[in-house]
Amino acid sequence: MKQIGGEIEQQALDFDVYFTDTGRSSLRLLLRSQKINHVQIPQFLCPIIIDILVQEGVKYTFYSLDKNLQIEESSLNFKSDALYIINYFGVRHKQISKKYLESKIVIEDSVFNIEIENSQNAEKWFGYNSFRKVSNCVEGSIIKTNLDINQTLIENKFADFIENRYMAKNYKYRFIKSRGVEENVYLNLANKSEKILDSQNLIYSISQKGLYFINQLYSKSEFEKCCKLDNYIILEKKLIPILNSSKDANFFVFKDSNPQGLKSYLRKFNIFLPGFWPNSYEIENNFYDELVAIPIDSRYSVEDMNFILDKIIDFRNYE
Repeated sequence: MKQIGGEIEQQALDFDVYFTDTGRSSLRLLLRSQKINHVQIPQFLCPIIIDILVQEGVKYTFYSLDKNLQIEESSLNFKSDALYIINYFGVRHKQISKKYLESKIVIEDSVFNIEIENSQNAEKWFGYNSFRKVSNCVEGSIIKTNLDINQTLIENKFADFIENRYMAKNYKYRFIKSRGVEENVYLNLANKSEKILDSQNLIYSISQKGLYFINQLYSKSEFEKCCKLDNYIILEKKLIPILNSSKDANFFVFKDSNPQGLKSYLRKFNIFLPGFWPNSYEIENNFYDELVAIPIDSRYSVEDMNFILDKIIDFRNYE
């Protein structure tokens, strides 16, 4: 007979959880807790990842991706200590053959996700996200792992960059709402905070304010998923996505023969598309030069998506 009432039960976790101020801090925490000499990384990634590997004395080699940003297994090798996987724009990778994962640490970069999963069912697994990538949060990264982590490396204080970043976010809000703030004010503060972050080497905690905004994000996550899917479906009618899943995507990503020209044209209509990423290490592939990403979160309506579509079509016809 089913028991009704009493204290709500809770299943024990089969992983450990840690919190840091940023995704890059979470990666540093792993590299300083585990002995990793050589990691395989994808040929399309944020250059900050390579910067951190170099700073932490970790060797790296590249593996290839197919046209849908999925791992090409034939390019993987058995010599590295770790395999670095990026769930691009929120879409998780299909299962990799177990032979490529044996004895390796799988580092699962879920900076485009708020939920972190061991998508490869790896025996040695370290997954982390970054709330800065997919929300209005200034700080925060959650780690889920079954590895031993030295949590004493996490400073019991908050990162220096967050004060300027919170101010910049508020000034942007006031600028958008036409409340007496000029655009350059928040842009200068944002740039200042990023420079402070780029020089950061220590690993910090999340502030109380940061935890509040993360809680707000999770409380609205189902609403966000619905909005993103609705917007994705609109764009998919006239653009060809490169991602193989619409339900997990945080951006609508497609290829264009002239992405810089397209972005420049869209800016005339107050449409500012993000860039992913600068090819600072001159890695040979076309993803850096061809991909265009459209944000599809709840800030934007179906009407906004149709407006963007119309302008993209106008640009292509004009070309």
